[in-house]
Amino acid sequence: MRQANDDAHELHTWAPALQRSLDESAGPLKRVVLLRTTDSTQDAARRMNAAAGDVVIAARQTSGRGRMGRLWADTGESGIAVTMVIARQQLQQDVTGRLAIAIAIAAARTAEQFLDRPVGIKWPNDVLVDGRKLAGVLIEQVESVALAGVGMNIAQTAFEGELADRAVSLAQLGAEVPRKEVLCTLLRAANTAIPLTDEQLCEAFAARDVLRGTETAFLVQGQRVAGTVLCVDPLRGMLVRTHDEIEQWLPAAVTSVCTP
Repeated sequence: MRQANDDAHELHTWAPALQRSLDESAGPLKRVVLLRTTDSTQDAARRMNAAAGDVVIAARQTSGRGRMGRLWADTGESGIAVTMVIARQQLQQDVTGRLAIAIAIAAARTAEQFLDRPVGIKWPNDVLVDGRKLAGVLIEQVESVALAGVGMNIAQTAFEGELADRAVSLAQLGAEVPRKEVLCTLLRAANTAIPLTDEQLCEAFAARDVLRGTETAFLVQGQRVAGTVLCVDPLRGMLVRTHDEIEQWLPAAVTSVCTP
């Protein structure tokens, strides 16, 4: 385990607990890299040439981002920011799609531990409660590894502007829990979810899928595709029946849900 910029007593108490969560869950994630502040845990992992099995965690992230270049709003020390480094060879076929769903399942399972209620996943990377975003996943590839970033809202009591109706935190949902405890749960959940078989992955996702059967519009490499969501396959993407009755697979890496 390695710590950086750790001059706060709180972070000192985080380190052994986080590492113990990895050790006890005995999965592909092996070592915690703990930062006090960083622009983005994804970029920090790149700069330090983090190896497969490393988990980069920041107590505060100031320039987080999501898929398709979107920003992840900085909320001071009220949320968590994590990047997990996974060897691409461990992910078999579709690196981006499969890993995004595995990590989304881990984030959803984490939230369920504290909320005692089902948590949904909006393919491929949003974790939702009652239609509001609790967490997001970002997958990027760097040479032989994939960087799986997770941002989750924990202690916020309110969101400003357009986020007021679109985002939600564990605290707003009635779960006031320390960030360290959420992180420990997330690391254990990720070490369990990443090695899931294809069948297990599909089953875990299907139980939380909020798009199946809905009429939804997507943006695929600049083109709009609208229709009924038939199913989601972690290795292939999303199967949609368009309004002219054509069934079309939409790959996770280049697809986003159109904002209403």
